[in-house]
Amino acid sequence: MPKLKVCSKCKRSLPSDKIHFYARSDVKDGLVSACKECMGAKCFQKPIAREGYKFCSKCKRELPANEYHFHFNSYTNRLVAACKECAGYNFTQPKKIVKEGHKICSKCGIEKPLTNEYFGERTSGSIDGFKGVCRVCERSRVNNWVSNNLERNRASKKAWKYADPNRKEKWDIYYEKNRDKILLRSKRWDIEHEGVSIIRSCKWFENNKDRARKNSIAWRKENPEKRRLSGQRRRTLKKNAKATLTNEQWDITLNHFGRKCAYCGRSAKDGETLHQDHFHPLAKNGELSVENVIPACGSCNSSKGKKLFSVWYPKFKYYSKEREKTILEYLNYHNGFQQLALI
Repeated sequence: MPKLKVCSKCKRSLPSDKIHFYARSDVKDGLVSACKECMGAKCFQKPIAREGYKFCSKCKRELPANEYHFHFNSYTNRLVAACKECAGYNFTQPKKIVKEGHKICSKCGIEKPLTNEYFGERTSGSIDGFKGVCRVCERSRVNNWVSNNLERNRASKKAWKYADPNRKEKWDIYYEKNRDKILLRSKRWDIEHEGVSIIRSCKWFENNKDRARKNSIAWRKENPEKRRLSGQRRRTLKKNAKATLTNEQWDITLNHFGRKCAYCGRSAKDGETLHQDHFHPLAKNGELSVENVIPACGSCNSSKGKKLFSVWYPKFKYYSKEREKTILEYLNYHNGFQQLALI
């Protein structure tokens, strides 16, 4: 039998607890003399929820006290008072059974393994220690934000970069150590986002025309070999022929011939500039490829012109049987036919 207390106003005998009376620390029994109803409360007989259940503060339904029906507040470290349905979410549909060690992404709804590979870690506000959104959805959200806020993102990056005076030096050191890795990642991004990359380049060029011209002139002066190869590539493509020769392949070809003209033997030390000569002439659909290109000085290249090697070289004034053999062996010619394409 619960202990009773008589209300000083309505004179009713009610259970001596905090459900019926307000607390008061300076009295003997710790409760005020008048009941809650006499003090103005609409109803002091508050229903008590069963163990493991909780009453919603809005719809007054008794629901299971879990994160499926109530949101978890990380600040108070407990469930909120109103249920999810009153907050605008629908939990009346049958709950999907999740495999052990798995979790359903709250955005895409796909069940994925509960590991760091699929979900990011969350130190507070989560029972399992992981975020509710998977890494793919999180990455998509970040990419969408960046694409819609390019200027803001660029400004924040600059502010972060120059906030610390030593940060730029650290970045320069990191770039020198990981230059190939960064360039490869940049090329991959350009391929995957071709439209965005072109728009950015055009916009940058419009805003920095003078700087772009200066950079172009400086690059041409510093990279004469690459500039000539680029020009040859353009000429070859205009003739609807293949142009697959890379800078690395051209460098290998130069080293094979000792960085000298394959026809006369003169080099850059003699004041000669080496060109990419089409062994089989471009006018006769010769390709710009490692199987059809050899180094030649300007005078030899002009002298050969559209002529075939077998017709022109034996009558050439700098003709050498050894150089002819070296050229044919490098291009793998036997009896006037190329036997096997070089790799």
